[in-house]
Amino acid sequence: MIKRITIRIILKYTLFQLPEVLFFAAALAVAGRWMTIPTWFFWGFLFFLIIKNIAIFPFVWRAYDSRDAKRLYHMIGKKGVVIEPLRPQGVVRVNGELWKAEISDKTVQVYPDEPIRVDDVRGFCLIVTKNGSGI
Repeated sequence: MIKRITIRIILKYTLFQLPEVLFFAAALAVAGRWMTIPTWFFWGFLFFLIIKNIAIFPFVWRAYDSRDAKRLYHMIGKKGVVIEPLRPQGVVRVNGELWKAEISDKTVQVYPDEPIRVDDVRGFCLIVTKNGSGI
């Protein structure tokens, strides 16, 4: 399946990068009160930040694609094993991949090598229960 860049992805990326540009604009403006900062440097630096953000977008845009999180629902019902203790969060291995996981029953602690079952997905975190029947 070919994933396409959508307007929503571009908007999320832009809104995430905007504070950086605004922070440096404010920092340069404040610094300009105590020292002489040429106008060309001020605008050139902000231009550089914007070009930098445009240049790295092709390499990072997939991280802003929330469609991947929705695809994780196929994980529900899968069995796995605990790698780092779930107290209530930890790491599990499901389908040969390591996942951040949270135990659904917060009173239970699950230790390494114990079997679990995926009951739900929240973002990129698997919600699991202890599975006493083995893998």
